Amino acid sequence: MLLSVVRYFGWRVESQLAFRPTLKAENGHPAFPAHIHASASLRWAWFVKDTLDVDREVWDQYDVNSVAFAIAARIAGVQFDKQ
Repeated sequence: MLLSVVRYFGWRVESQLAFRPTLKAENGHPAFPAHIHASASLRWAWFVKDTLDVDREVWDQYDVNSVAFAIAARIAGVQFDKQ
């Protein structure tokens, strides 16, 4: 119980990933490029420090490397105030 309270009051990243395919072309095949949207929020307890979003055009739902790198770079670039 105490360990979960300590973890709750530490910094954490909560992330979401969404794949948005485009409508099908006239020949029945998917019309690419599609989009992948990634979102991450930096949280401490109930407080949200920052929310970061990335949207990229991709050729399939497994093409997540550029999105993962972009969201990780944004997380690493967040400045924390030293008090």
